[in-house]
Amino acid sequence: MIVLFLRNTNLKMNVIRILMKKNLYYIEASNTEELFFKLDMSQNAGLLILDYKEDEELFDMMEVLCRAGLQQLPVLWITPSEKSNQLPDAAKRYITDILLFPFKESTLLRKIDGIMHIKEDKVTSGKKDSNAFRLSPDHSSQVITAMELAARGGYPLCIIRLQVMNAFMELNLKLLNELKHTLRKTDQVLETDLGEFIVLCPYTPLQGLNVVETKIKETVDSIIQDSSRTHKVQINGTNFPECVKKYDDLVSELAIKISYK
Repeated sequence: MIVLFLRNTNLKMNVIRILMKKNLYYIEASNTEELFFKLDMSQNAGLLILDYKEDEELFDMMEVLCRAGLQQLPVLWITPSEKSNQLPDAAKRYITDILLFPFKESTLLRKIDGIMHIKEDKVTSGKKDSNAFRLSPDHSSQVITAMELAARGGYPLCIIRLQVMNAFMELNLKLLNELKHTLRKTDQVLETDLGEFIVLCPYTPLQGLNVVETKIKETVDSIIQDSSRTHKVQINGTNFPECVKKYDDLVSELAIKISYK
């Protein structure tokens, strides 16, 4: 938690929204110029402060935020309320990914099936081929490698949506209910207002993925063993930005398929 030291407490401003996650704080308020003016910089020397402006280079701003997050530096991002709707979609996605908090205006979790941000020149050694990590379901080791590279490059990532397929309806429903019960107790998983699950592995993808995979396997195995019939069940975790246009030079696709026989 951070404490803002102000020269005087009589601020004539209305704080619209404050979002926080670990060391990253996003404040949306009116009259932000007064807030900047009254910040006591001698007391806030260890705080990285970002002021959103329309003409600011978005990519540079995002890179600063990512690197600050990796280094555990406290970041304060202040946006004037009258400009909040003008934030680029990429900035909104970033805040949503990091803070796990959807913007009310755009209901991002409804629009996006999944997104994994990778700076291509770091992942593909300068190649600008957006298909470089278009993986088939069998290439789980390549998926892990892609996730590790994304985290090493300082970009947020997430895996979204779980589905149960190729089993009869009763077993499908039982599996889904048990998975929901299990995943709701997992730190790496969020449930959207549509009942979909978002599996998050920020900055520690391999460890996070292993935790979630283990929980899924334990849940599914116990149900399959109790069934008198043999079923082939597939649980898909997908991360296709089908609803998102190319995000500057940050784009990738990820597919993970766990098969049970």
